[in-house]
Amino acid sequence: MSPLNETSRYAAYFCGLQLDEIPRDIVHSARWLILDTLGCIAAAQATPPAAPIAQVAELFGGAPGASQAGLAADVGVARAVYANARLANLLDFDETYPVGVHFGVGAVAAAIGAAESGGRSGRDLLTGVIAGYEAGARMASAIGPMMQVSDGVVAGFSRVWGVAAPVVVAACVAYGRTLGAGPAVLARALGIAGSNIPLPIGSKWSDAIDLPDVKYCDAGWCAVAGVHGVHSALLGLTGFEDILEGESGIPQAYSAVMADPRLMLDGLGASWHLADLTYKPWPCCRFMHAPLSALQRLLRQSGISADAIEEVIIHTGPLADSGRFRNPQPRTFASHQFSYPHVVAMMALRVRPGPDWFDPAIAGSAPALALRAKVRIKRLPAADAFAGAMVRNQIRKMPGGVTLKAAGKEWTTICDYADGDPWSEDSRFDRDKVVAKFFDLAGRQRGEPMLAWLDNGEHETTLHDLTAFIREM
Repeated sequence: MSPLNETSRYAAYFCGLQLDEIPRDIVHSARWLILDTLGCIAAAQATPPAAPIAQVAELFGGAPGASQAGLAADVGVARAVYANARLANLLDFDETYPVGVHFGVGAVAAAIGAAESGGRSGRDLLTGVIAGYEAGARMASAIGPMMQVSDGVVAGFSRVWGVAAPVVVAACVAYGRTLGAGPAVLARALGIAGSNIPLPIGSKWSDAIDLPDVKYCDAGWCAVAGVHGVHSALLGLTGFEDILEGESGIPQAYSAVMADPRLMLDGLGASWHLADLTYKPWPCCRFMHAPLSALQRLLRQSGISADAIEEVIIHTGPLADSGRFRNPQPRTFASHQFSYPHVVAMMALRVRPGPDWFDPAIAGSAPALALRAKVRIKRLPAADAFAGAMVRNQIRKMPGGVTLKAAGKEWTTICDYADGDPWSEDSRFDRDKVVAKFFDLAGRQRGEPMLAWLDNGEHETTLHDLTAFIREM
């Protein structure tokens, strides 16, 4: 393998990443990513799909040594990684990278699995999560969003696209770095894991109204693909040593229409993608969050009760304006996460964001159904120009808004950024907001020891508190 090979440079950088050389704000971002992911896992445990996901995970064997959410005993690392990553993405409450993909769950679940099974420290875990997230973000940026942009305008959408590749890469790098794998091993691992990335099924997903539980990809399966790549490489098996290279590298092979392979390596060690992580205040598609941020502000300012609402007009952007978003009668678990009428009803009824949004008794109640019927969706013309504000293939500024009619009055608010976006002081999630969300999902009493452990993470030599938290979910 040539020392100038892009795959080897990529692997060597992440293997050499040292926590003391990483900016402190990025280390803190990694802490909050871990905390947010653990909160999402804990919340998902209270939903109907959690039990069958745990049963599916039993397919993965292996020597005990890792923790699976809700189980008291050690399980095999692949089993734990599968269940934890899948649960973390189940509610669509996990972080979103602004290309429009989620892969933090792969990095966090894989790094935890590696740290537990490999007897690593909190410092190793943090370094692995940072490496995994940065690797996944660079892959996501190199692939780009599922559309073609020309002169700052969307010129069309790809009929073949997918979001699984960054999850696989994030998990592979996070797992390998946490275990302390060397550059040659990680390069081989990327070649093996990259060969097992699931099909780009995004268009099938986009066209569906009744959305499947597996979503746009099974995040657990993708995370296991990354883990499998590392174990295979550690045992001497080989893979493509140029998996990131040329016209047949992962970005191009993954049907990218805006592939920019330069973003894979540009700025290594100087620019940090964790700074662009976006958090979700609500368990639904990130492209819906700007109008929902506007609705939240109006509900707080007006003090209007749900039964006084006469009409809610959602002013949405082009990426959240298809049939699934307008669907007033979501039938499947995942369909609720992409239905404006359902989400508006939950917010207007002040239902706590989390598993309660998917409780049939709440989601299908008479007040919720009545509110769904009062929701209309309109395209916000200003949002169509979002492509002109893109940075490094990232979708950053997509305005959205809401008009609320109640008690003979009318209010309208437009938000340029969604709550949880890091590019505006008004929308940025700081430590307190991330912690508040975590406590809301996991419970303060159970969550405080976990938070204390994470605050001191790089100095922790054991994972006892982390392991206890996961097993007690």
